[in-house]
Amino acid sequence: MRTILFLFLGVFSAVPRLLYAQSLTFQGSVVEKNGRTPIPYASVRLIKEKVSTSADDKGTFRLITLNPIADDTLIISAVSYRPVKIPASRFTHKQIIRLEDDMQFLNEVKIAARAKRKTKTLNPLSFEEIKGIQIVYSGGGTQIARKFTAPTEFSRLKQVSLKRYLKTIHPFENQNCRFRIRVYDVDETTGAPGNDLGRQVIEVEETVLKQVVSIDLTKYNIVIPKKAFFIAIEWLYIGFNEYIHIYLEPRSNSVFESDRGSTAAMLRYDIEYEPRIDIEEFDSRKDYRLTVYQKHHDGTWGNHGMDPPPAISAVITYTVLKK
Repeated sequence: MRTILFLFLGVFSAVPRLLYAQSLTFQGSVVEKNGRTPIPYASVRLIKEKVSTSADDKGTFRLITLNPIADDTLIISAVSYRPVKIPASRFTHKQIIRLEDDMQFLNEVKIAARAKRKTKTLNPLSFEEIKGIQIVYSGGGTQIARKFTAPTEFSRLKQVSLKRYLKTIHPFENQNCRFRIRVYDVDETTGAPGNDLGRQVIEVEETVLKQVVSIDLTKYNIVIPKKAFFIAIEWLYIGFNEYIHIYLEPRSNSVFESDRGSTAAMLRYDIEYEPRIDIEEFDSRKDYRLTVYQKHHDGTWGNHGMDPPPAISAVITYTVLKK
């Protein structure tokens, strides 16, 4: 009888550990090593499980993993700082991670006297209205990111433009639009957006109903270390951005039994959020895979898997040597 009791207690005590192993949350903050200054938008990633998230503008982060690996390692990194690796088993709740300046990254880059500065627009937008294409991107997650490739490394981001999806103006058309722009490098392991390359929050407010919104980013001095990078639009779920979409629907779709079988239509509405971003016209010659990622509400990135991508363009400046 005593043996059976010990076996029962042993199995019972193991249950919490099994449940715990199914889900794990890493929560903490990232600050500078020589002070308490937070490092905004630092990247936090589990190397083996390949899940990642970014810290907010105060340096705090929360990473949830549903399939933890026992000997996994967290890597915390940010542009111009040396990355830190921490075994997942040693991570403590609300741990403070201190990153040290990477002096090699901060060293001044000297440009040859014969260098020339050039400007290029990546994915230029058409100002003509695209007809017959349904809206795709309107706050389905917290951010939508599109991948770009610059001609050279260490280019600078000068301008970002996006094309709003506009219908015929009616009383419920919302001309107000407030959102944030994020710029990320590419996570070498997952291919998704990685480190946030911006040191400041870039928030845009538009109160004029125009199709193409262009934002001058020169003052933010955003340097893109490698050729590939992402530009993301972050939605703000606030009343200022609400758009009421009203439409007619057959009563056969009603949840009420009494409405089914009726030939009459019923009035329905949805609330969407600006900016409702237009999409590019489909081109069968292009491969859109792995160019669009969506940030979910739990802070993780996932490949959007939808064609075509959002209508976003970028203007960059870069240096080339004269022949």
